[in-house]
Amino acid sequence: MSGLTMSRTATPGFMLRHPSRWIALGFGSGLSPVAPGTVGTLWAWATFLLLDPWLGDLGWGLVLLAGFGIGWWACTRT
Repeated sequence: MSGLTMSRTATPGFMLRHPSRWIALGFGSGLSPVAPGTVGTLWAWATFLLLDPWLGDLGWGLVLLAGFGIGWWACTRT
C-alpha cells in the first residue's frame, strides 16, 4: 500500500446519491474548484438577501435553529 493514496474529493455524482449531501455541500457550492468557501459564502449572502424582506427576528431565529439541526444531520450523515 505504500505510495497509494485514495482520493477523497467529492464529485457531483457523490452529491446526487443522497439529499443530505446536497445540504452538507452547500447545494454544490462546496464542490467549486476555486475558493469553495467563498462560493458558499456568496450563496449564503444571496439567500439572505432573498429571504430578508419576509423574515423578522423570530423568523430568522427559526431559520437558524432549523438550519443548525438540519445541517448537523446532513454533515453527520455525509
